[in-house]
Parts: sequence; structure tokens; C-alpha cells
Amino acid sequence: MDGGSTKVLFLSAEEAWFWFTRCQLARWEGARIESTTKSERPCGPDDIYRWACELYRARAIGPAHMEVMAEYGFLERAPDDHLDSEIIAAALWTEGMRRLEGLLIEKGVVQP
Repeated sequence: MDGGSTKVLFLSAEEAWFWFTRCQLARWEGARIESTTKSERPCGPDDIYRWACELYRARAIGPAHMEVMAEYGFLERAPDDHLDSEIIAAALWTEGMRRLEGLLIEKGVVQP
């Protein structure tokens, strides 16, 4: 590894997705994403998005999944399945995260 840096795997697809959306928001606000610590993630934020798009192109997730993942990702919370207004979003979120997690485990960025 570069200069003794340690790759820190994500604990879940949700953690990876929220990290990606925080990085994206920071970019939109003008930040440059650079590593400044010896502890780094095993991929870049764009990789997370690219892999979600890969699932979309393979029809493993659909437009509704992507919409929910974007909306709640930027809210930095999962939809609440106890709220009538979020039940459908919660089901889409759970399914999308489950499929994304399988791919992220395969890519070696989420702990199995």
C-alpha cells in the first residue's frame, strides 16, 4: 500500500452510498475530493455511482430504485418503513441496497 496507508472497507452498501452522496454534495459546493489521511477507502466515490449505474444498465435495479437512492442518499437517511408516506420508498431502498451490497462485496469494497 502507498506509504503505509490502510484501506478501510465499508460496513454496508448504505455506508458506501451515503459516503458517495456526501462527496458529491461537497463537489457541488466546490470542494476537491482528496485523501488527507493514512486511512483511505478502497475505491473512489465515483466508483460507487458507476457500480450503481452498472446495476441499472443490467436491469437489476430500475429508475424508481435510482430515484429513491438519490433522494434519500442526499437526505443522508434511509426511508422509514413505519411512515405510510415512505413505505414504497423503503422497499425500493432496501432492494436497491441489497443488490448494490452484493456487487460491492464482489468488488471488495464492502465487508462480506
